[in-house]
Amino acid sequence: MASCESQESKDSRLGLDLTVRKLNLFGEQFIQSKTEEGQQSKLTLSNFYGKYSDKLDVASESIAIIATVENHQQSKEKLKVSISLLKTFVDTRRALINSVTEASNSYQGYVEQGKKKDEYWDEYRNSGYEYDFYKDYSSEALLKQVGYMSTFFDSKWESRDLVDSLFALNDSISIIINSYNLKVSESKLVDSLKITPLVDSTGGDWLISAETSISKLSISDDD
Repeated sequence: MASCESQESKDSRLGLDLTVRKLNLFGEQFIQSKTEEGQQSKLTLSNFYGKYSDKLDVASESIAIIATVENHQQSKEKLKVSISLLKTFVDTRRALINSVTEASNSYQGYVEQGKKKDEYWDEYRNSGYEYDFYKDYSSEALLKQVGYMSTFFDSKWESRDLVDSLFALNDSISIIINSYNLKVSESKLVDSLKITPLVDSTGGDWLISAETSISKLSISDDD
């Protein structure tokens, strides 16, 4: 004889399945968006990621209104953790884009100011020391170059840390997804989480490749 499911338990189960479908749609759209991600500017990046944060907020709201039923309590908590990790992942990826962009721009600024410093110094020497303002220009370029160098190093190491965080988050998300799906197979829940790995190191993720390129840039004492 089939066991009788209470209405509260049924509502909880259907609510969890609905939330999972929302998260799966988020994952699908987020992964597809990587082709557009690198085309964003600082002005559009916030809105670009904001729409994905909004989708996760909607999923959080779905979880919040689900009644806590004992046989679904663990599944509910796992979904809450999944959403929290995904939010952190989105924020970390956005921070990584800003950091990689800052590192790239500051490196270019360092190189350009180094050229100006040398050009102004050459002008100063070749003018027979008659135009002291060239010396001042060279000193100003040197100060700017040092500033760009400091920003470059800060952004470069921050980028490395953020990449490590992305992979750690990706692993944590995979673990919680597998754990949730195990509960699905043991219950009347229908929908499994199907969010594929959000990052990879095989060259398929432009942002990881960009950070790798940044990590290879260096500034020596001879520059």
